[in-house]
Amino acid sequence: MQYSYVLLSERDYRFYTGCTDDLRKRVRERLDGFLLGSGHNKLERY
Repeated sequence: MQYSYVLLSERDYRFYTGCTDDLRKRVRERLDGFLLGSGHNKLERY
């Protein structure tokens, strides 16, 4: 199953959208500070 999500950045107050097939993993990555940056193919820590 595919999930779509919308995140609000606390850093710049912009909305970011995405999709994933593992929502729990994506939430863990977000809480750990990892984001998949736009135009990048790797996880970056912010």
